[in-house]
Amino acid sequence: MGPGTVVLHQDFAGPRLPWLHHSTGALLPYIEIAGPPIRSTLAFEVTKPIPEDVMRRITENAYTVDEKLKLISAVQDRIDRDHTGGIPFKSVLELSKAFVCHYNGQHKRAWSIAKPLQNDEYLSRTRADHFAQLKKAYDNAPKVSTMSRLKKLVRKG
Repeated sequence: MGPGTVVLHQDFAGPRLPWLHHSTGALLPYIEIAGPPIRSTLAFEVTKPIPEDVMRRITENAYTVDEKLKLISAVQDRIDRDHTGGIPFKSVLELSKAFVCHYNGQHKRAWSIAKPLQNDEYLSRTRADHFAQLKKAYDNAPKVSTMSRLKKLVRKG
């Protein structure tokens, strides 16, 4: 992917594909986004050589959860809606962040990101199954007590 390469990211409106979103965030210093996505496809051109370590980290998925969330936020700062105005990419990308956490087993964090997005008209209409998946994982996750061992001993006494 050298300078002049044009990339079409299909399914960019898919929150369950967060690797598309955080990899794009990692590439932002080296690409020019062609404009608003066309429906679910984001087009960009590579404008600067991409360092090998960046490509390696992308291909090896070598970013922490927090790094991935920041990379997705950087994309949110650049993309709002598709060319028709129909797909609100800022909220789609926010839901993608929930899936970054979900895939990492951080179900409480994932649900805390996703829950308020249920009020988004587009997402509530088109991604109900996504919310159900995240809520089910949250409900089924083992609950960790916030009570310290000492507090438990004191309560028993």
